[in-house]
Amino acid sequence: MVDYIDNQPGFAKCMFQNGFGDEIIIYEKIPVLTTRLINQETPLPTTLDLPGFIDSVEYETKTILNFTTDHNIEDNCGNNHFMIKKEDLIIHT
Repeated sequence: MVDYIDNQPGFAKCMFQNGFGDEIIIYEKIPVLTTRLINQETPLPTTLDLPGFIDSVEYETKTILNFTTDHNIEDNCGNNHFMIKKEDLIIHT
C-alpha cells in the first residue's frame, strides 16, 4: 500500500510490478485486503495481502506465475489476472 484514500471504509492505493517490470496499480477497500487496522496515521508504504490464486506456471524456467485475484479486485485498467515473478509472491495457505 502506498497511499490511504478516503475514510469510509478506507481505500488503499496499492502498487506492484508484474513479471515483466510493468507497474500495476490497484485501488481497493482496505477491509478486502487486510484485517489489520489501517488508517491515515499508518506509516506508508506498508504490505497488504492481495487475495487470489495461482492459475498456472508460465515459461520453461517456471519463474512466472499466472495469478488471478479474488473478490472482483481489479487494477486501474480492469484486469484481475497478472503474471507475477514467483519470488515476488508470499503464498498463505
